[in-house]
Amino acid sequence: MKLISKDALILGGWAVALEAPLSYLPQEGIISDIIFVIDTAFFICLLFLLFNKVPSFIQKTQEKFPTLAFLLSCIGWYAYVHIFIGIGGMIYLFQNEERLEDIAFLTQMNNFMTYVSYFFTTLVALSFLGGVIYLIKNKNKKYS
Repeated sequence: MKLISKDALILGGWAVALEAPLSYLPQEGIISDIIFVIDTAFFICLLFLLFNKVPSFIQKTQEKFPTLAFLLSCIGWYAYVHIFIGIGGMIYLFQNEERLEDIAFLTQMNNFMTYVSYFFTTLVALSFLGGVIYLIKNKNKKYS
C-alpha cells in the first residue's frame, strides 16, 4: 500500500486554505454553498486517496510548487481534526438530546465551541508560522 500521508496533508491544506477566508463571512446564501462544494470536493478527493488514486492537482502542486506543498502540508492536519471534532460534537449532542431545549445549555455549548475554535485557529497559525520558519532556516533544501 502506498503511503498517502503527504498527499492527504496537502489535500487537507487546500481545504483549509480555501475555507478559512470564507469561514469569517456570514454563513448565509452563496457562502455556505461554496463551503459545501469545497467540503464535498475534499471528501471525494479523500476517497480517491484511500483507493491510491492521487488527484492531479495534488501531484501538480508537489511538482511545480514544492514550497507551497510544504506549507499546505503544515496546515493540512486541521481538516482532519475538524472532522473528528464534528463527529464528537454530534455524538455528544445525541447523548444530551433532552437538553437541546435548554437555552443555558446551548449558550454554554456555543461558548465552549468558540474557545475550541480559537484554540485550533491558534494552532493552525503556529503550524503555518513553524513551516515558514523552517523554510527560512533551510533555504537551499528541496521539499519533495
